[in-house]
Amino acid sequence: MGTARSIASIIATSVGGGSKILAKTWWAIRKGRGEVKKGSRTFYNVLLKAGIPREEAKEITLAYATPAWELLQVRSLIKLAMEMDGDSSIR
Repeated sequence: MGTARSIASIIATSVGGGSKILAKTWWAIRKGRGEVKKGSRTFYNVLLKAGIPREEAKEITLAYATPAWELLQVRSLIKLAMEMDGDSSIR
């Protein structure tokens, strides 16, 4: 009976730890996306103050923010993790 209890404890700890990591990862992604949005807005305003026309400032800002947005998409992160896992199994 002691072994079954130990196994149940290990499983409960694993599931709880996994949920905690998932929540922290989700929060980090959300926070990162907010920072990208805030940084883009600031960058756009600086470009406008520097005399860059609105349309060009918008294009420059989009070029600045797009790679970060793509990186912070859940699908991109899953794909990156799968690629990293595939690379580690080769070695």
